Amino acid sequence: MDATGLVLAGGASSRFGADKALAAWGEGTLVSAACAALLEVLPRVLIAAKPGQVRPVQGSRVSLVWDLRELRHPLSGLEAGLAACPTPWAFALACDMPFAGAGLVRRLAAERGGVQAVAARCGGRNQPLGAFYSREILPELSEHLEARGSATAFLAGIRTRTIEVSTAGREFFDLDDRAAYREALAWKR
Repeated sequence: MDATGLVLAGGASSRFGADKALAAWGEGTLVSAACAALLEVLPRVLIAAKPGQVRPVQGSRVSLVWDLRELRHPLSGLEAGLAACPTPWAFALACDMPFAGAGLVRRLAAERGGVQAVAARCGGRNQPLGAFYSREILPELSEHLEARGSATAFLAGIRTRTIEVSTAGREFFDLDDRAAYREALAWKR
């Protein structure tokens, strides 16, 4: 596939109370689980983190990239990933979305023609993470970050195709805090 996986793992985890990228998940951590899910369908994965953050990099198909700016924003990881991306497309996934993965990538991959991004729409809301982005958006993304705009606003400002997905799935359940983490662990069992 002409896409690289990009795991966004540079958040502050302030509501979680610890570095959630390193929280236990299955046999590893949330960040390693996200990498494994993307490697099921993509040839390579980049992990975007803040400089100095420890992130496990396992295997020759996973690399670490550092955010290009000191900014607490999920799009700063997307910017770093797209700048380092060796393919025309990247599939960006937050490390705290453990139920998204290969199935979502396959579903959205076929919809990339003629657009700059493909994102899911779930529960009436566009999902900027768990989405494909073309490398060509990098200049617009950098400008958007300078203006400190939101991820949702950025998605609305570029040529985006949205694909409706069922709210019955858990692909977009994110682990913002310990309560959500415990709930997700219970589902996983």
